Amino acid sequence: MSKPLISIIIPVYNAAQYLDDCVSSVLSQTYQNFEIILCDDCSIDNSREVLKKYESNPKCKVLYNEKNMHQAATRNRCIKESSGEYIVMLDSDDVSTPDRIEKLLAAFEDNIDFVGSACFLFDDNGKYGSWHLNITYPQRKDLLKGIPFVHASIMFKREVLNAVDGYRISSETVRGEDYDMIMRMYAAGFQGKNIDDELYGYRVDKNCYARRTFKARIDEIVIRFKGYKANHILFPFGLLYMFKPVPAYFYQLLQINILKQKNYD
Repeated sequence: MSKPLISIIIPVYNAAQYLDDCVSSVLSQTYQNFEIILCDDCSIDNSREVLKKYESNPKCKVLYNEKNMHQAATRNRCIKESSGEYIVMLDSDDVSTPDRIEKLLAAFEDNIDFVGSACFLFDDNGKYGSWHLNITYPQRKDLLKGIPFVHASIMFKREVLNAVDGYRISSETVRGEDYDMIMRMYAAGFQGKNIDDELYGYRVDKNCYARRTFKARIDEIVIRFKGYKANHILFPFGLLYMFKPVPAYFYQLLQINILKQKNYD
């Protein structure tokens, strides 16, 4: 069997009910020279049982963490176990459109090190919205407002991930590992690109706000400080944007209360 050009990495945690849709969306790609690396991070639902049926699929490599390692370490393990020249992200509760890999690969050009796309938003009732970044070639200044990519939509060159040693594992990157890594890539001189095609299906469920805890927001302040400093954008505006996660947290609480009220009504 020839070496795959593309590796799709899927970290799995408590996603049993969505896994089949996720994996099926990859197996049905128009571009087929790929492998899928799935790694279960000690799920407490029946994700492992669902994963077992993919162990015999020649396109799949299934891994199981011995202890819960969180997203950053699990993604790094998937990357280490993969062999493709390009690494594609995919969260285990999301889906890819059939032409996702083909279009991401075609979008690479000279001096572009990773490519992301627009997304469609969906839940159990179907598609209900879109997420477009509206910026094709983000620059360092664009990192001030937040990550100017949909992280899980990105295809990276392996050499770029290797150059920054993948995702940083620390107490503050339990949830913000994506923003942290993108800022380190820009600090190292790498360049990303967005395309406007909706190639990624991003699931938004009723728990999405609740997962963003106050601690995660404080951790993001640390991530922003380090990233802004490394990219030389800390002064003057970085000091203002650095504390953005705090009001964002209280806005999030407002959204949760609105959702609860709607459910109550």
